[in-house]
Amino acid sequence: MTDSGENRPQAWCWAGFLAMVLVMFLSLVFDRGGNRAIELMGVGAVLVAPLFFVPPFILLKRHGGPDPGRPFHETNVLVERGVYRFVRHPQYLGYILLILGFAARSQHLATALPAIIAVAGMHGQAVAEDRFCRRNFGAEFVEYAARVPMYNVPLGLWRLYARRGAGS
Repeated sequence: MTDSGENRPQAWCWAGFLAMVLVMFLSLVFDRGGNRAIELMGVGAVLVAPLFFVPPFILLKRHGGPDPGRPFHETNVLVERGVYRFVRHPQYLGYILLILGFAARSQHLATALPAIIAVAGMHGQAVAEDRFCRRNFGAEFVEYAARVPMYNVPLGLWRLYARRGAGS
């Protein structure tokens, strides 16, 4: 079930990545906003983001069964290890946290529109990947998606805890 091009990032995903880079750049160019609490939440989001966008590079390559020499995202196996046990799209969640974190640090109107575009692009790609996985992994993915939320970490951790308590 390797990628035949149908799961490649769409144009709006690329727009999301470019907008993310723009948000990061603009947050460095413009003065910071006056709300220290929002700025600190932004810093927290930026610091937490790599915990979500880095593991997929390792987990999918190691446990997803891509053909030798192929990229990590060309998986043949549904991966339910590490962060994938409690969040379905950790990579996009990490990127969204990064976007929102830089925008919150900046608190400047110039970062707001690109942040909206970037988050929409990341979410759009996650939805497209859900469709791809439903098509390629079938009932196994549908059951996984029913158990593991797209981005909601607290809900995902709660469900994981409940599954472990139930012995599954």
